[in-house]
Amino acid sequence: MLRLGKLAYQIMFIVILTLISIFYAGPYVWLIISSLKPSDEIFKISLPSRIVWDRFPFVFFSQHFYPTLINSLIVCFVSMVATLILATPASYALVRLKRLKLRHYMLMLFLLTFVFPQISYLGYIYLLISSAKLYNTILGLVITYTASQLAMMIWLLSSYVKGIPIEVEEAALIDGCDTLQVFTRIILPLLLPGLAVAAIFSFISLWGEFTVAFSISITNAARTVPIGVSLFTGVYELNWGEIAAACTIATIPPIILALLAQKFIIGGLTAGVGKEVR
Repeated sequence: MLRLGKLAYQIMFIVILTLISIFYAGPYVWLIISSLKPSDEIFKISLPSRIVWDRFPFVFFSQHFYPTLINSLIVCFVSMVATLILATPASYALVRLKRLKLRHYMLMLFLLTFVFPQISYLGYIYLLISSAKLYNTILGLVITYTASQLAMMIWLLSSYVKGIPIEVEEAALIDGCDTLQVFTRIILPLLLPGLAVAAIFSFISLWGEFTVAFSISITNAARTVPIGVSLFTGVYELNWGEIAAACTIATIPPIILALLAQKFIIGGLTAGVGKEVR
């Protein structure tokens, strides 16, 4: 009976894992298959009768897509780095500096910023960017994305800072390190898993952002890849094959980044759980 129960548990586990994998990987597999199908077979639930490869180079080197892909790589990477540079010392200060009496309320305020939909302050962003002469520029997007991600990254990284024992810092201070050396030599190496999680989360969320980029960019000088994908829509029809190929190409950079950072992400997902600001 014990063996039968264990076998049933293993079968149930495999079935559930298979269903979850299909749920998450299914749309991406469908997207790849659709990008390889002839146009008259895209809406048929079947494998392609022949593979259409020429759609990928046509899409990739199109004036609608290639410039926006480069823009997205620049904007997302620079915004991600700038956000981490600003958010890391800020999160450390909010957790460790006890003389900041309102730090609990500040963290809650950062959390509340996630409640408001992005479209609610879109007009304000447009006015600021336009008045600063940064409309339709890469710099305007970088500043906007960095500002929009900063509160979330501070809130996220603060949970990882809480997971670092205060005794480690006290021992370093006793050994002669100053506050800056404690932060750079002790805290930053221990925060690497958390920084990896924050980086991948920031990059992916910015990579798929459409509303702000559409509102403050008008030409390929600053358009990002979600806008580039949308430009494959025709006047009277949607070019589903080209859109599927563009979406397939656009998903490659986030996947590569996730694979490169996976060893840090696995350790970082559970770091700082259950810790409280003291």
